[in-house]
Amino acid sequence: MRKLIAGLTSKLRPASPALAITCAILFIVGLAGYATAQRVQAPGNTAIVCAYNSSPPTLTSGWFGYAQCDSSGKLITSAGGGGGSAVTIADGADVAEGATTDAAATQGSTGTVSAKLRTVTSQLNTIAVTGIPVTSTPGVGATGSAATANAQQTGALTGSATTGGKLQNVIQCDNHVFKHITSATDTLAVQGVTSQIIYICAWRSRAAGDATWYLENTASVNANCSSSNTQLTGVATETANSGEVFAPPFWTGLKNTVSNGLCINSTGTGGVDIDIWYTQF
Repeated sequence: MRKLIAGLTSKLRPASPALAITCAILFIVGLAGYATAQRVQAPGNTAIVCAYNSSPPTLTSGWFGYAQCDSSGKLITSAGGGGGSAVTIADGADVAEGATTDAAATQGSTGTVSAKLRTVTSQLNTIAVTGIPVTSTPGVGATGSAATANAQQTGALTGSATTGGKLQNVIQCDNHVFKHITSATDTLAVQGVTSQIIYICAWRSRAAGDATWYLENTASVNANCSSSNTQLTGVATETANSGEVFAPPFWTGLKNTVSNGLCINSTGTGGVDIDIWYTQF
């Protein structure tokens, strides 16, 4: 240290030797302060000084720079710099956001934002295309095929001995049978099929003379009405050139017993023509 001070005083050559020594000591202290300025233990109360630059300066290694403020004096802390411009984050770098290739998350499960967005966009597309909710996977079947699970069908509110009613599928009749009856007898209208029910939607009758008739259930799958028969409808009484029509827009509850057939019981002196619209499954 003495040699350093002596060297400095010999170079300065001031009028006063004491002044030379003082200047040398201050110079050495300044160098020490510079060396430790980047690391302190207890700086005390320190104010933050910032600079406003419309275009922040670019620093190189080893250079110091002011903290940057906006034009109102607010400290800028965004990664984009003073302009607050967009910052590109690598795909998948944010574990919460996830990656663009994340698979769709299961409904209600945990997952990244990307995975949940994939689920939501898929559900919205389903609603937009089919017009149905996504609480269950909708059943889709080919025309004429058997009903699929979760098939979306038109429903109607029925009583069915349930308080407030019960929603049931609308049954559409797609078959027709015509019978020309000329004598008092039991006439087979629809043959029974094992495990199937005949649903009667509508009928129309026209008599050539005095006649009475009604629909009945025959307890077999035979091609006749020789089994035990049970009356299903009230007796229709016709006179010549009269008749009746029952034709609601869809099935209203009249059906026979499963695995049984449908017959027509007729009496009287005149013939009668009867049309029946039904479905069987």
